[in-house]
Parts: sequence; C-alpha cells; structure tokens
Amino acid sequence: MAQTIQDIADSTAALATASQRREESHLNFMRRADEHRAAMSVVKGALSILDELVAEEASLVQLSTHTSQLLRTGVRINLSHHYAPVIALFA
Repeated sequence: MAQTIQDIADSTAALATASQRREESHLNFMRRADEHRAAMSVVKGALSILDELVAEEASLVQLSTHTSQLLRTGVRINLSHHYAPVIALFA
C-alpha cells in the first residue's frame, strides 16, 4: 500500500513537471511566432520599398529605415544570417 501511494505521488509530481514544461514551451512558441510575424511584416515592407524604388517613387531614407528594421528583427529572431543577402542588396 505504501508503495502504491509513493508511486501515485511520484506520478503526480512528474505530471506537474511535464505540465509546467509544456506551458513554458507553449509560451516560448507563441513569443517566437509573434516575432516571426513581425519579421514577415518588415520583409514585406522592404519588398514594397524595392517595388517603389524600381518605380522611382521611394527615397533612400525609406530604404535605410527598412534595412535597419530588417537588421533588428533578424538579430531578434536569430535569423540575421538568412537576412544578410537581402541587407547586402539594400546596401
């Protein structure tokens, strides 16, 4: 009987730990998803600026602003190495 009670206590503790880790993982996933959505917004803005540059409707100040945003979001989500070709294109 004592062993059964101990097993139940161990199982309950393990479940609580697993539930806590799952909640932490979920919060981390949601934070990263928000960061990636923000990064996609910046990328879309940069593409819009490129279209405007081709049509000669954009300024270099706008291009500089979007390049800076790309760099900041790339660093924030640890994907700046993937953004490097785009940033180099703007430079």
